[in-house]
Amino acid sequence: MKKKGYFNCKLDKFENLKSKQLAILSVPTITHYKNKKDYCSSAPKILRKESQKFSKRIGSWDFDTNSIFLKKISNVVDTGNFRLSKNSKNDRNNLTKSIKELTRKRNKFLVVGGDDSVAIPAIAGLKPLSKIHLVQIDAHLDWINKLYGEKFGRSNVMRRASEMPWVNGMTQIGLRGMGTSKSKDFKDAKKWGSKIITDQKMMGMSAKEMLRGIPKNAYVYLTLDLDGLNPKEFPAVETRSPGGPGVSKIVEIIIEIGKNRKFVGANVLEFAPKKDIKNLSLNAAIRLIALLLQVLNR
Repeated sequence: MKKKGYFNCKLDKFENLKSKQLAILSVPTITHYKNKKDYCSSAPKILRKESQKFSKRIGSWDFDTNSIFLKKISNVVDTGNFRLSKNSKNDRNNLTKSIKELTRKRNKFLVVGGDDSVAIPAIAGLKPLSKIHLVQIDAHLDWINKLYGEKFGRSNVMRRASEMPWVNGMTQIGLRGMGTSKSKDFKDAKKWGSKIITDQKMMGMSAKEMLRGIPKNAYVYLTLDLDGLNPKEFPAVETRSPGGPGVSKIVEIIIEIGKNRKFVGANVLEFAPKKDIKNLSLNAAIRLIALLLQVLNR
């Protein structure tokens, strides 16, 4: 029996992608912190397998998008599991090269991880587009320069992104509580120009208000760290941060981003399957992946 991809879409080699097809890349944790356990690398395979159960619903009415569920699934190609070596630098370079190829061809894409370290080489691959505005949903700032001797891990994402000349702006949503970032990291983020919308601030805001100010000529990339969600709705993350937006608010934000015709791609990261409770997070992640596929594929 021929293997299939997410939601039973076509599973094919990366090099066989055609112009305008929407690509899914499944990438395990790409840069580990020393002596830290990896909870997220198993996520892509689990999400692919479980999403296939929802393929029976293709053609049903989707109330999130007010349209037919995955109507254009034939245009989606799952490129399989991204192969990693034991050299994280080479792995980052290879992922960046793949994303660059997609952006040059104007293929939209979705990266499913893996932990947040996957976002760094993905954002690096957006270089051919020259003007990128990042929208990050995360409980944490991720502006640390180096942690546990590593500069390309999950807590370094937005710091590394700020050093990329093609990243012209960023909107960071959902920050709360205490993390590993220091006051200097916060000051650096503000000085660079990051628009920071904390959990407390976003409570009274619509998605449209949060995203106001993104230049009309900028390409938009969404980096969704699932620990940004309220752990009552999404418990399967390594670091649960009380509070935060629920799934419905994330749906609202994604739909609002999708109104921008230059929404080029996204990553969905930090799902830790072994920390799930009664498949609550699994079902939420699948819903958000399906939504992104639909919004990107318009």
